[in-house]
Amino acid sequence: MFQEVPLTEIARGGLAGGSTRAIHAVKARVPSRWGAGPAAFGIALACFGVARAQVTAPGMPSGGDRFTLDANGGVAYDSNVTGGDAAIAALRGLKPEDVTYTLGTTVAFQLPSSRQTLFVNGGADLQRHESNSILNADNYRISAGLAERLGLCQGVGVVGYSRNQSLIQDLAVAAAKNNQSDDTASVSVTCGRRAIFVEVDGNYSNITNDARQSGFIDSTTEGGSASIGYRSQTLGDVSLGGQYSSIQYGSDPLLATMMMPNVQQYGVDLKYSRKIGLRLSGTAGVSYNRIEGGMTRTQSDGLGANASLAYRVTSRTQFTLDYSLGNSASPLTNTSYVRTEMLQLTGTYNLTRRVSFQAGASRSSQDYRNTGDIAFLQLTRSTTDQINASVNVKVGRKASVSLNATHTNRVADISEFNYHDDRIAVALSSRF
Repeated sequence: MFQEVPLTEIARGGLAGGSTRAIHAVKARVPSRWGAGPAAFGIALACFGVARAQVTAPGMPSGGDRFTLDANGGVAYDSNVTGGDAAIAALRGLKPEDVTYTLGTTVAFQLPSSRQTLFVNGGADLQRHESNSILNADNYRISAGLAERLGLCQGVGVVGYSRNQSLIQDLAVAAAKNNQSDDTASVSVTCGRRAIFVEVDGNYSNITNDARQSGFIDSTTEGGSASIGYRSQTLGDVSLGGQYSSIQYGSDPLLATMMMPNVQQYGVDLKYSRKIGLRLSGTAGVSYNRIEGGMTRTQSDGLGANASLAYRVTSRTQFTLDYSLGNSASPLTNTSYVRTEMLQLTGTYNLTRRVSFQAGASRSSQDYRNTGDIAFLQLTRSTTDQINASVNVKVGRKASVSLNATHTNRVADISEFNYHDDRIAVALSSRF
């Protein structure tokens, strides 16, 4: 099962990548439209890449430092923060133009030994709006886990909690704000020797929402996946796997006496990756996914696809192309599943070791299928186009300043949800 990553929100939420809202957004679509991360609505299979030296899992520290402390702050101007046109802005009681101030920090600690690594990660960001105080957000997350090697196997266990404000363009019109809380737990074990690898994963997620009119429904997801992979320096890497997840919904937030039907999701996928020469590398995959249940008792079969190519033009210039297509269970009260498609092109140019430029364009679409009775105004289809450009300048050894400009345009089946937004953001980040 392949799901959309919220590329249209990375620039919006990140203030050049520093905000934990951006981190949550990336985590969540497997969508931040899903609000709580990949565990909420399906288990994604991992491909056994050439560079993969150990098991990784959400919440694991990415670097080798035992302790890191990062701080970031920024300011951004938006021409439209309402997620719709003037009518939607009026219904939500919002002013389109706004300035957002962000202050955030992340902390990572790990205690490695010869066979084990204990780690704890945490983060928080505060967002304050100059014109729309109702959109002020206090987002935070914490996770802890243990990675261990036993003979031919490596295992990782992680537990976590996060609280994050939903993206406004994903909400029903009756709500301007919704906070989602997510309790998570995951276990991943990889065993292998030489060219053959086997991986087994298990995942749990419990999501709650604090706005009854938001259109989101509380849910508990339990799932697992298994895959087998083969690695060859000549042919590349290939993996074959399957996954299953069960999503148990709470009661309808608008009709408290009505329990929403559960959803089961299962499928298989095949994934291939290879490095071609010194300049080109990529992965590609196809999947089959079946969804059963939901509000309208859906039984849906669908093929998915996923591809990613990276081309290094020179030592300073690189382009990446990403595409995904697939079905996912929907967290909205009036739909059973959503079909998502995403295409993105990104270019990076390193002028010097301290100055780098990036530009990109993307298109993403969501089609919420088998819509039931709609008790509130909520879109069921939308296409979002985005172009962005940024420059990042390193100051000293550990600090950097960035400037980001983004244009977003969305066309939806309900015209009131059509909107465009121009955003300019400046951010400062530093590691201590």
